[in-house]
Amino acid sequence: MHWLVETQIHTDEHPTPFRREVTPDPNSPPPEDLNHLDRSPPLGSIFELSSTPRSFIAWRLHTGRRILELRRIYLTSTPNAAASLQTEGGERSSAPVEFIFPHAILPDPRLFQTEDGKELSVVCVSRVGTYYRLTFPAPAFFEGGREPVVESWQMQEAGRNGGRSGVIAHAVHNCLVVVGWSDGKVTVVQFPVEGWGEGDGMDLDGGLNDPEETELPSSDSFLPQGLKKLLPSSLTRTVSTDTAQSSHQPISITSFTSSDYQKSYAVALCRDRKLRVWDLMVNKLVQVYDAGPVLSGNGPVTPGRTTGNLLNANPKSYLCPIQNIRDYETDEWDFKVAVYVPSTENAAASVAVFEGGFALFGVWRFECVWRKECFLNTELNEPEGFVNMSVVPQAERDEYVLYSAWKGERGTVVRYTDVVLEEDETETAERKGERGVLGKRWLTAIGKRKEVAEIPGLYHLIAQIGLQESFVEYIFTPGRFSLTTIATALRFFESERGLNSLTVGDNPGWEQLRKRALQSVGSSLSTEYVTEGVEDDQLQFLERYQQGLSNEWTEFYLGCLQVQEVADASTGVAILPGGGDVVVVRKGSLGILREASTAEILSSVSAREIDSAEFLCMPEEVVGNPYPSIKSLTTRNEIERFWEVVEFVRGVVGEDGFSAFEEGVVNELPRFKGGMDQFADDLRVEYFAEVVDGKPDERGVSNLGRLSAGLRGVSRDLEGVWKRLLGIVQGGEHQLLNTLPKEGSNVSPFVNAVVGVGVGQVAEARFKIVRDLLAVMVCASALPDAPAQGGGVYPQVEGGSGRVDERVLAEGFVMFLGCWLQRWVCGQRVRRLEEPTSSNRTPALRRGETAEMMTQFSGLSVTSTQKSLTGSDTLALHLLRHHYFIELNLNHRSLESSITIAAARFLDSLGLVEKGRRVLGCTIKHVELAKRLIAYGFG
Repeated sequence: MHWLVETQIHTDEHPTPFRREVTPDPNSPPPEDLNHLDRSPPLGSIFELSSTPRSFIAWRLHTGRRILELRRIYLTSTPNAAASLQTEGGERSSAPVEFIFPHAILPDPRLFQTEDGKELSVVCVSRVGTYYRLTFPAPAFFEGGREPVVESWQMQEAGRNGGRSGVIAHAVHNCLVVVGWSDGKVTVVQFPVEGWGEGDGMDLDGGLNDPEETELPSSDSFLPQGLKKLLPSSLTRTVSTDTAQSSHQPISITSFTSSDYQKSYAVALCRDRKLRVWDLMVNKLVQVYDAGPVLSGNGPVTPGRTTGNLLNANPKSYLCPIQNIRDYETDEWDFKVAVYVPSTENAAASVAVFEGGFALFGVWRFECVWRKECFLNTELNEPEGFVNMSVVPQAERDEYVLYSAWKGERGTVVRYTDVVLEEDETETAERKGERGVLGKRWLTAIGKRKEVAEIPGLYHLIAQIGLQESFVEYIFTPGRFSLTTIATALRFFESERGLNSLTVGDNPGWEQLRKRALQSVGSSLSTEYVTEGVEDDQLQFLERYQQGLSNEWTEFYLGCLQVQEVADASTGVAILPGGGDVVVVRKGSLGILREASTAEILSSVSAREIDSAEFLCMPEEVVGNPYPSIKSLTTRNEIERFWEVVEFVRGVVGEDGFSAFEEGVVNELPRFKGGMDQFADDLRVEYFAEVVDGKPDERGVSNLGRLSAGLRGVSRDLEGVWKRLLGIVQGGEHQLLNTLPKEGSNVSPFVNAVVGVGVGQVAEARFKIVRDLLAVMVCASALPDAPAQGGGVYPQVEGGSGRVDERVLAEGFVMFLGCWLQRWVCGQRVRRLEEPTSSNRTPALRRGETAEMMTQFSGLSVTSTQKSLTGSDTLALHLLRHHYFIELNLNHRSLESSITIAAARFLDSLGLVEKGRRVLGCTIKHVELAKRLIAYGFG
């Protein structure tokens, strides 16, 4: 069992995409005005291509669902990088192409690739009933803005009954589409294809000539009477006829087709909460089943019942195909589909799995075989909170992992759980334990932390480097905002103030955008504002100017947050079939779910991104395999109680206090000549005096007493806790060697970017753990010695002393500096270099940058982190691309199991955190790394 973490890569960067207008069908209504569109949320997903090199297409439907964006992203190296796009971190992907349709497109467009891989087709239907098929030839498909073959046909049903509009469309394949209409009708449009119904498959490359348009029945009264008599009564319940026709309107449709195309079924969840199944070979309704039964204890599923609560008419992704039709070398066929069932007044929301089985002459089984209630969480607004779900099959028969995306207060939340439909008597006890845990719970993937309106540690940062530089440092930190997000926010900011604003076509780089922000923000402060109510007092004038400047930068930062919130809107989770990787698709980014390192898990537990109960309830046999260092439940309880002590310390000194502590250690430690216990005493007096204050408050309890009680609750062997946490920071569970992987890695720039961002995530988690640990150790050194027999106000540690052992302190300080530098490497930008002609040579950067880099590595100055090193690559990503070849064979391994190990391997290969080294050794490592960078071509 692994906890999962999302690594997010921005894909909304410049240059401007290619744009193509789709010609309207001559029989369709006039085109809609792009300036008067509804605010339909964007849709999107991914489609993995069977062609080589390995790649997938990320598609997005936006701008009132009039514009379809296609972007090809490579997972292995591409021979042609001519059409490229700069993504977060300066990496490359295929340039996107946008197709502007005359009318809004219905959910959801579908992509198909021929079996020989020579053609890619996009099939979609507009709101006014126009069928479109866009065909792209291999190998380039749409790259470079290549024109597709566009075919269209106007459906007759769109003009009937007062011009009804389409609500949802689902393409079964290139030549067969099912459409749901606003009046509850469902039609199927079949285009002629060669071989249809002849038993030898069919040719799906036919044209759009003489299609057959048929209305599908929506009531089980259409079932043949003879068949009704043969079926159980539970499968032939009469549908109420007093409900409005619109109650039959589908809000979600999926389909199942046999490999020889001799069986094809459509499954729809309708507004009346009923599942309807049509046999598309004969256009007949073969099943109506209530999707909303409830579990009766732990027993079988209660028979379906009518709830009477109509679902919202807007289409939703409530259905997810799990398994396509299978032939057991008999006349029997079956399929499985997952269904999200929204809550009612008397039933909680749930996810159910239905299995349908068919013989040659009709339905023989359709039943619910699994159901689980959805979690209760005040952050989620059900049913609107549900986005979609995807299912990944496991090696075991009839066992799957179900991933679901939800909209919550923290942004998109991904939760996952096991779906086990058949017990395996031969499986191991460990697997049974893991399956038992996941089968009962929903686990939460660790997402990107949502930025807050108040910048943490801002006042301390302003005191050190100034107001404007503080905001710029924070806003332009790599990974916080994308280039497009900052440019868009700056464009709005300049436009509101009447300044010459950026245009949509402008493509400034990071350095140019940084300079423009410094020039624009605050430039519109009027003389009247600054001097209003101020006499000839220069101090008052400066204070008022600083306040106005602070307000301007705060407003610009809040603008970045607003634009980022829109860009982070999720269209759901999707699966890459080739490796089983889970991708979170957003408006402006893609997120890869990967295995979390132990440091990331503990950091997320500290930030309450992983629920404490979830962290503590896992059986030891489940946790032990991937995370041996936290296998013991006792260890996890100690760590949980330790975070409570950290929260107490942070609550006393605040984020500004922690920021000041970080800077004090970094600046003073390399120059300190005394022992580590004396250095800890100095830090405690300067930064944590309030924490160790022994003066009682009005309740008669001092902060020192609270600290003592908290540490007493952690463990009686605190030194053992310190050492275990320090060991986790080193990442020993991966058993990685400090050697560079072999050259010749064939990963794509996109995967390099994923690894680069993952490096930053792991480095940030390591640093936060060791920083929090060191802060508590510094505070703990103030506690009095405990009696030899234990008791007193402080738990007895080795030797019966309340003082932290100097060797442990020294190791902690060494790791602090090493982890700080690892985080520094991931937080610097350098100017992008051209692709190297060989693995160990790159064009040189300016000597001034090299000198600045040497100064920062050897002097460890935290006040000049990005003043000159601004560019389009992070330093970590540059090293990964040019010097540290991370070997990932993505043709045989998924990203999930590779990225975390690659990130840890890169950090370990820097050689900055070594157990048992003194502080001087750590400083030497800094200089060694600086020299290595010069050898790599930085000087």
